Amino acid sequence: MMNAPLISVIIPVYNAARTLRECLKSIFASTYQHFEVLIVDDLSTDESIKIASEFPCRIISVMRKSGPAAARNLGAYNARGKILFFTDSDIIIKRDTIQKIIEAMEGKVAVTGMYSRKPYLKKFFSLYHNYYAHRSQKETSSYTFMFHTSCGAILKEVFERIGGFNENMKNPTVEDVEFGYRLMENGYRVYLDKTIQVTHFTNYTFSKLIKSYFYKSRDWAELLFSRTERLFKNEGWANFRNVFILLSALSIIPLIPLSFYNNLFLFFLISFGLFFIYQNTEFYKLILEENPILLIPGIIFNYFVNLVLFFGICAGLLTALKRRL
Repeated sequence: MMNAPLISVIIPVYNAARTLRECLKSIFASTYQHFEVLIVDDLSTDESIKIASEFPCRIISVMRKSGPAAARNLGAYNARGKILFFTDSDIIIKRDTIQKIIEAMEGKVAVTGMYSRKPYLKKFFSLYHNYYAHRSQKETSSYTFMFHTSCGAILKEVFERIGGFNENMKNPTVEDVEFGYRLMENGYRVYLDKTIQVTHFTNYTFSKLIKSYFYKSRDWAELLFSRTERLFKNEGWANFRNVFILLSALSIIPLIPLSFYNNLFLFFLISFGLFFIYQNTEFYKLILEENPILLIPGIIFNYFVNLVLFFGICAGLLTALKRRL
């Protein structure tokens, strides 16, 4: 291990007692052992610190509650490793994940992994979110601006040169996207290694998932409208296909009542409905392969999610316009 690079695993923690033990167990079971683990506690009120103390971690506490971006920056500042590996307290890595990160970092400045097909919990909303995220990440180009903080590594010197995560972003929505944009604007690219897959542990309920999609779409839309040069680049969430899917979902709403009065509107209703399903075929195929009984609920919920995304985008646009005015 004398020639092996030290990798600093940085985990922001806030009230993560439910998942943290499994997260740390997976890290300390790694085949690659030349690493340190930094737990940055954002003033948890549960037993997170007690659980972290069961493992040989370096535990750092913030002075005041600051959000995950500031917690990651504090961890990076205290890290001794040449490579920073960011993950979350609800992520379970594989035994060879860190080894694969080290190998993938050869000749690169940043590497990110993706969610595995199956989450830790087999409940509908957790399954839906995991399938959706897995499919989106799988369709992402190998070189991207997306830096996933669930499983992302970067050279410490580059991280510091970019200025770390934006600490003005208090909520865990798009601080990693904004960081990826700045990486790209400074001439760097993130390599997405699709063989590096981690398992998500979060228990999503209906309300938790809907809020997550709304706030993420709101904050991403605000970020995009503040960076209009990125708006029409057909990349990430703002790719043209997603725009067409969203428009087809919106078109269905007025066509439902109109279809009772005129067969032409019924024809358009069926056409837009089929177009919506066709554009999401790969996502529905994934659901069908993994859990066929969830296909119909998945299609219905997927349609509802697109409406939530629309309202989130509108909220983000209004916020961006208010700031400009």
